[in-house]
Amino acid sequence: IWDVATGAEIGPPLSHGDSVLSAAFSPDGTRIVTASSDKTTAIWDARTGARLGAPFMHEGEVERAMFDPAGTHVFAVVRPGRGLLWRADFRVPPPERRQAAAWLASSIVLGGGDRAALLLDALHKEEKKIDACDAGAGDPVDPNLVGPGRAELPIELGALEQACATAAAAQPSIARFQYQLGRILVERRKDDEAFAAFARAANAGYAMGFVGMARLHAKQGFRAYDGRKAAAAYEQASRLGAAVGDLELGYLYYDGIVVRRDERKALALFEGAAEHGDSTANTVLGMLYERAGRSDDRLLSKALFHWAVAAELQYRAGADGRVARSRRASIARYFARTGKYALLAELAEDVQNATRK
Repeated sequence: IWDVATGAEIGPPLSHGDSVLSAAFSPDGTRIVTASSDKTTAIWDARTGARLGAPFMHEGEVERAMFDPAGTHVFAVVRPGRGLLWRADFRVPPPERRQAAAWLASSIVLGGGDRAALLLDALHKEEKKIDACDAGAGDPVDPNLVGPGRAELPIELGALEQACATAAAAQPSIARFQYQLGRILVERRKDDEAFAAFARAANAGYAMGFVGMARLHAKQGFRAYDGRKAAAAYEQASRLGAAVGDLELGYLYYDGIVVRRDERKALALFEGAAEHGDSTANTVLGMLYERAGRSDDRLLSKALFHWAVAAELQYRAGADGRVARSRRASIARYFARTGKYALLAELAEDVQNATRK
């Protein structure tokens, strides 16, 4: 622990038997809870660095731990996705309460602070029932996603294609089903049918319909391969609120294969996608700014900001954020070694504001 104002170290390190994967303050700032690969969580006095009581023992590595808004309970997410609820005064809560928290934490990746309140409120809410098409083919980057979403579609697509075709026919006013049907058709190498499904979604004003069309326009070998049309479709998707439109158009300008290379325009598009909460865009910006900022602390601070935002967004999505966490820690250590504590404090606030949604 360091004093942000002076840079002085407070007490001994908060040591575990293995890597510390997360640390979070209690709402009143007097305690810190840490989660570790050594299968424990521990609570510490933030003023002295002394451990309070014995560590909580778990059956696997502890991905993250946090206090609830009242500071009376600690939530821990234990790999590979089990959640536990503990009392912060080291007493185990009633079994039914612990079971409810475990069920919920297994399906919701815990955030911090204000999101803990949402977790507590959700303990007594039922899981929303969703259509089979949404469950199997929902796209995580779709701003109108219903359900958890799947970045990768399942291997067996026949039944899922039928489910989405049925949903699209039964509810033609829901363009989301047309887009999801198109995703499946692309995976099954039925590009012409997929393009028709994406076009139906786009004609209904559905942002991801334009994304689907743009991807096919940018696909070499597709009958309607056309870089200008791909760029125009991505731009329309962005105007309709799909951050992935900016991200993927940024790739086109950065690679310079489908359209003329324009690195400055690509960077602006990545920034636009990042501002709309796209974790991949933040990852790309983290890499680009870190590469360019080896001797420029201004650019390196931008890299740290984007790596930190990417790490938080990936964690909430249940994605593997180890690279983002590692780069965030590496750059933060550099600034700490050079005494830039005020910069670190300012960046921490900026990251909190950027991920507050």
